[in-house]
Amino acid sequence: MKNYSSYLLLIWCTLVLCSCSQVPTNLYPIYKNGKYGYIDSLGNEVIKPQYLYASYFNEGIALIIVDTTCVILSDTLTSKKASSFINLLSEQKKIRYKYGYISLDNKLAIDTTLIYEFENIENDWNSIKELISKGKQLNLQWLSCSDDRILYQDSITKLFGYMNSKGETIITPQYKDGYQFTEGLAAVQVLNKGLRDSPKWGYIDINGNLVIESKYSSASTFRESKAIVEFREMKRRDDGKFSFTKSSIIINKSGKIIGTPFNMTTTIYPYNDGIACTYNHLGKLNLGYNFIDENGNYLIDGTLIDITRFGNGYAGVKIDSTNWVFVDKRIALVFITIEQPKLIRNIRV
Repeated sequence: MKNYSSYLLLIWCTLVLCSCSQVPTNLYPIYKNGKYGYIDSLGNEVIKPQYLYASYFNEGIALIIVDTTCVILSDTLTSKKASSFINLLSEQKKIRYKYGYISLDNKLAIDTTLIYEFENIENDWNSIKELISKGKQLNLQWLSCSDDRILYQDSITKLFGYMNSKGETIITPQYKDGYQFTEGLAAVQVLNKGLRDSPKWGYIDINGNLVIESKYSSASTFRESKAIVEFREMKRRDDGKFSFTKSSIIINKSGKIIGTPFNMTTTIYPYNDGIACTYNHLGKLNLGYNFIDENGNYLIDGTLIDITRFGNGYAGVKIDSTNWVFVDKRIALVFITIEQPKLIRNIRV
């Protein structure tokens, strides 16, 4: 009996030790007392709030920001202040993130020495401060780990390349801009040799091979094997004046065009549940919304007041100033709702 009890005690101790040392499979960011930390799926605090900002985990690592500064305002979310001399330089209009990546056990996977810099456009700085101060997530998905590749910016050349989750450079910084990998491909802005030629967007694989020619004025990430790209062109007319044209195109992962090009008044959102949303506008003038199928064809004639993305086979459609309905992929009425869904223009797509 004594030996049997000892055996059970040994099993119990082993299980306790294993459970204590087990690294969680996923964690979720929280905001507490002005800092970000992480909880598990049961709400237990696993990583004490200690970071200026922390993202969701992707492929076992998460982005953490230790400082973010807007030089033009001599303003920072830490105690550091930009000098008056720096304010005289052209880089005063930049917003900078200093960041790195942690693993699920709160160890540094990539040191917090990375710098990401971008222009302060449309008062981005105030929006960033507000989001961080309220514990919300920043729109930084292009810096997340995907396909074991992470976009990063060289601190000297300001060009972009890709590293793996260990911080090892896989694709040398050489691009003007880039996005995260999705479905094995990443959109990158390739510099042209001619000084007068503007950089163009194309797509590379995880080894840096250019698999879709860099010829687009803009490009999205792939979703459901489709991406949205644009052509923009400025031409001098016979009368000496210039005309601007823009067209949006849906392509597959081979670069083949799906459907026909859309005119410059149409913005196409990425596919979701086999359907994409379109927003027709002339500047800020709203001309209505529509849906397109996987072949690039509109699902209805005319336009709608407002819509949501499709999910689980259904989407929301606004039918008047206050009422919404839900429709299926045949655009057949399913049921009416009095609660306003999230609008397509207000969510990240």
